[in-house]
Amino acid sequence: MKIVLIRHCDPDYVHDSLTEKGFHEASLLGKTYNANDFDIILSSPYQRARLTCDAVVKNEKEVKVEEWLREVYIPLVENGKEISNFDPKEPYLENHKELFDKDKYLDSELCKKSKDRYLEIGKKIDELIEECGYKKEGMYYKKIKDDKNMVIGIFAHYGTITFILSHLLNIPYPLIGNFFLTLPSSVTTLVSEERTKGYHIFRASTFGSLSHIEFDGERPKKTIKDEVEIRY
Repeated sequence: MKIVLIRHCDPDYVHDSLTEKGFHEASLLGKTYNANDFDIILSSPYQRARLTCDAVVKNEKEVKVEEWLREVYIPLVENGKEISNFDPKEPYLENHKELFDKDKYLDSELCKKSKDRYLEIGKKIDELIEECGYKKEGMYYKKIKDDKNMVIGIFAHYGTITFILSHLLNIPYPLIGNFFLTLPSSVTTLVSEERTKGYHIFRASTFGSLSHIEFDGERPKKTIKDEVEIRY
């Protein structure tokens, strides 16, 4: 099975919408993907995610709007300064090695306020995966029925997607947020792979892809030497 995670396009956070650039990105997503690419489609209830989803689905398939996919951002305030729990900058990582321990990091000062939301999202994604034929057992997913090459499309947010990736890849979420890049409109694909008979893990076959923008015929193609624009 595949799980395709699509971050909303360039956001207008003030109005919970998309910018002009964001609507253009959404139109390019709609040229690259369509409703038939997915068997199940879920979206955050936030408008910026719904608009991105609508540009792809075009009312051609049911979209399940799920409250648990709403954005999550609960930073740590230390010495009067806000520190992002998703991508804490150096020297924070260097000084807090507990963030590298997948069994302990959720109880760290940086992450403990987000623990309940993290566990909620993990529980919900596991329930969805079980409906599609895989039951979580430890770090693996046991195949309990034929998934018929099921593809799940999820339209959500930076924080929510980071939590999902952390849960499925067994990597602490501050490390996902700090070392992996998922810009607005980016597409990340996870594929289930059998590792021992009947037991699967999820692997990222694409991460933060912007191919729908890079091959846009309306603008010059980017090269690998072009500067990456970091925009959250």
